[in-house]
Amino acid sequence: MIVGMDLNASPLPEDDEDPYETHIEHYSAPEEHVESAVEISRREREERRKRLRSDRPDDRPVHISQPVIYDHFYQNRNSTFYDKSRIPPGWLDCPAVGKEIGCIIPSKVPLGESYNDCVPPGKRYSFKQAVHKQEVSGRKLGLVIDLTNTSRYYQTTDLKKKGIKHVKIQCRGRDAVPENASVNTFVYEAIKFFSEARPPGIYKPDYIDALYAFYHERRPESLVCPPTPEWKRSSDLDLNGEAAVDDDDDDDDDGAPTALPENHETDVMLTNDDVLGDEIPHDQQVQMRQFCYQQLKLNTGVRGHAQFPGSHPVSLNRDNLQLLRQRYYYATWKADGTRYMMLITIDGCYLIDRSFNIRRVQMRFPCRHNKGVGGMSHHLTLLDGEMIIDTLPDSRKQERRYLIYDMMVLNNEPIIENHVIPIFPL
Repeated sequence: MIVGMDLNASPLPEDDEDPYETHIEHYSAPEEHVESAVEISRREREERRKRLRSDRPDDRPVHISQPVIYDHFYQNRNSTFYDKSRIPPGWLDCPAVGKEIGCIIPSKVPLGESYNDCVPPGKRYSFKQAVHKQEVSGRKLGLVIDLTNTSRYYQTTDLKKKGIKHVKIQCRGRDAVPENASVNTFVYEAIKFFSEARPPGIYKPDYIDALYAFYHERRPESLVCPPTPEWKRSSDLDLNGEAAVDDDDDDDDDGAPTALPENHETDVMLTNDDVLGDEIPHDQQVQMRQFCYQQLKLNTGVRGHAQFPGSHPVSLNRDNLQLLRQRYYYATWKADGTRYMMLITIDGCYLIDRSFNIRRVQMRFPCRHNKGVGGMSHHLTLLDGEMIIDTLPDSRKQERRYLIYDMMVLNNEPIIENHVIPIFPL
């Protein structure tokens, strides 16, 4: 797939060449008529002025007023005459294509052969060249989505010969973001093309159930999984006529299906030693550690190794008991669980254990009083607490609960120097 677009500026004017052509044709062919004496005298006077100007080049130029009919034309066009053969501003030095994003290749708008006089041979970029460049890179174009607001830059003949589908989504540009309808059309056309190129899509019920479980949604009863495609059915039976096991996974459990993501309906016994969340890339973990230290105004640990930035328990020995007589303290109870800090972002929540390892859990936190990013959820909020396991007395069902007893950062704003009481309403 290739997206044709001008990465520097929107075309000028914006898809309104037809009115230009209509007006130009109307005014460029005035009716012939016999000159009157006044017109002959005026014409001869203008010819004498031209001769005088050529004889005395150092004199000031003589300005000749434009006909009224063109003044009216320019007034309607904001006093600008647009050259239809003009290339988009910045087009010459703009890279032809960007890096591949999934199956999408961003590209500047190709120009047809009619623009060859305006573009040096070494910088020409037409659809023939665009298709050839992708074929050399081992890619096959199937869909072109044009986001320019004009149709004057190229002809779609070359695309049709190659069997490439072309979709036109007009975007005005000129420092204006695309309209919602244009965005919706782009997403719809891209998904539609992908689904048509890879039918029937996801057809295994286990995969579909796993997606609903991952996003904490209930699968609709009316949802029917697509039937197994014909190219898959041919190998469904083994030599004994029995259903064959998928051999495209490296399972060590004799082909047993992989378990679905953990959910609240599981019968497995929960323990405080369970590893929660998913592993994240090392670079992302380093960035989050740095964020915690910067927001908490801490220095890097011994020998450059970051240490767990959360608070630590204090033993009630004789010296520490003396502190209770000197200052007021707010006390909580000791929960029998696992110590975690929690970093909440719009992309998910991240649990930070005592070893300063960070893992991601699929959760979001709605923001109170619309104080979050976009008024929807918390972003870059850092909490301290403990993960416990509660057993419901009626059903004896186990549930994990995270008890929050401190907040250090609220939506990227450190509040560690605030008094404890003002933090409670947050």
